[in-house]
Amino acid sequence: MADSLNSRLNRRILYVGTVVVVALVVVVALAINRNQSGSGISLNTPALPAVSSTLSVGDRLPTTGSLPELFGTRSASLSSIRGHHAMVINFFGSYCTACAQEMDNFATVSNSQHSVIFVGVDADEPSLPNARSLVTKAKITYPILVDENGNVITSPFGVASLPATFFVSTSGKITAEVLGLETVAELRHRIDAL
Repeated sequence: MADSLNSRLNRRILYVGTVVVVALVVVVALAINRNQSGSGISLNTPALPAVSSTLSVGDRLPTTGSLPELFGTRSASLSSIRGHHAMVINFFGSYCTACAQEMDNFATVSNSQHSVIFVGVDADEPSLPNARSLVTKAKITYPILVDENGNVITSPFGVASLPATFFVSTSGKITAEVLGLETVAELRHRIDAL
């Protein structure tokens, strides 16, 4: 009788332990899926990895060199484009699925927000024709700078994953950094907070 009781008790403990482990796996999987699906989670909390290895919210916009624009023959730097306006800087690549998915959202918001300057940075791009096609298809009208090797702007920002978006106040301070796809509502909310 004692063996039967111990056996049932062990099975119950095993069952409860299994349920707890499965529940934890589901919670972690949902959190990872939400981040990868572009929920626009701001990664400024200490528990989550940072967007940038070199910058944090509150830091000033780094001084960077000039880069060629994706269309045309001009070169520009972030500071020459920003002036004294708030700015949204989106790092992307034509090879990045989430980047392509969020391009329409950036086009929609940038066309309706005239108090904020938008700039795209095509980071470490292997194919300029693909990048031009992506930007044209999304009807992006703001400047797109090409950081072919990722050394001029991408590296000073410490961007290691795409898409990455930085929101910069009129005083030149980073107010938010986001890793992952941004929705129209999230973009508008973060811009309103500038």
